[in-house]
Order: sequence, then structure tokens, then C-alpha cells
Amino acid sequence: MKTQYTQFTELIQHTGVGWDGPTNTVKANPDIWDKFIKRNSNFRTFRSKGCKHYEALKLIYKTSSATGGLRISSTDPPHSPRSYERIEEEFLALRNSRGKEAIDLAEGSGDSDDPIDEAEEPVVTGSRRRVRKRGSNNKSQLQELIDLYKESKVKKDKAKNSTPPESKKSKSVTSPEKPAQNSIGEAMVILNQMRGTISVREYLAGTARITEDERWRQAFVWMYEEARREWLHNLVHP
Repeated sequence: MKTQYTQFTELIQHTGVGWDGPTNTVKANPDIWDKFIKRNSNFRTFRSKGCKHYEALKLIYKTSSATGGLRISSTDPPHSPRSYERIEEEFLALRNSRGKEAIDLAEGSGDSDDPIDEAEEPVVTGSRRRVRKRGSNNKSQLQELIDLYKESKVKKDKAKNSTPPESKKSKSVTSPEKPAQNSIGEAMVILNQMRGTISVREYLAGTARITEDERWRQAFVWMYEEARREWLHNLVHP
């Protein structure tokens, strides 16, 4: 995710490039696009689809580099409800540290002149005190951030499940398939295992017979070892 954020930020800050945040559209002349796409194919995606969740990525990486907050690895997303609660706490704390009024997650009161983050409700008691709603803009950005972590975790899990462990991969490469029963391959495996107990002439004579005659090949496979040696000897010394 950080690579995506860094590349997209570089793109939209480049001279001659325009970005419309609400529509997530990047505009630039073909020469600029060719320059970026030749360097990395990710820019081709930015050209057609922009950068999904860019605002949330900016909150994660730009803010964390300045304040040290939200230090959560994109390769290790939160796994539990408590983890998401911690994200929410840190997110709201970061918003407050940037000059925003503290937000009471339970319904309550507070004085604020920020028209974006808070909306007034009608007075429901005899007093003139007004009750504020929870900051909807903060919550929507927070939800986008959490959704981004969930999406990253799903992709990571899929990649993990689709890649066989190293032990399985090496086994599939180094372990040959077992020859079919009574096949030439099975007979030759047995014959090769007799190396050192038979002569080269006996080996060659046996190879010729089991590759040419299916009945003798089947018989050779089912013989016990001493009978195989005698049979091979008789092929050379009838």
C-alpha cells in the first residue's frame, strides 16, 4: 500500500498533471503518461482508475510520518475487533492533534464552530443546550481506512493460500511419478536396482527382453530376486 501511495503522490505532484479528488480522475498529456508507464505498470492503473482509498492512504502515511501515529504495517492488518477499536482511537487522536475538537464517541455535548464535522439537532429539552451529532466526516474516513486494511488482509490471505509451501513445491519437483504397474519403466527400475549383482551383458540382454516381450516383462516384475538373476544369466548362457 505504501508503494501505491508514494507512486500516486509523485504522479499528481508532477508538473502538468491534474487530479480531481471527488471523481478520482487523473489528467495529463500522453507524453507524461508514457514516461510514468514505462517506469512502472502501476501508473497504467492510475490512468484508468485513479488511486482507490488515496485519502485514507494519505492519512496513514503522511500523518504517521509527521506524528508517529497509526504505525500499523500494511502487510499485517488488524485481526480482531479490539485492533479496529485501537485504529479508531489513534485515528481520532490524530484528528484532535491536528487542531480538531475532541470527539465524544458517546452522544454528548461540546462547543464547536466546525460546520463540516458536526451537525446540530433540534433542542429536545427545556434548556437551550444543543446536542451535537457524532462527526460524520471523521467516521466516514475512519471506515474507509478500516475497509482498506480489510481489503489488504483478504489479498494477503488469498496469496498465501494460492502459494504452496516450499516443502511441497520441492517435493513435487524432485519426486518422480511412480511408473505404471508392469510397465517398461517399472521393470527397468527393478533391473537398475540389481546393478552390482549382474554383469553388463546380463543387464543388456535383460533390457532387450523386457522392452520387446510384454509377457516376459510382467513375469520379470513378479519374480523374486534370485529367480531374476538366474533368468538373466540364462539369457546370456543358455
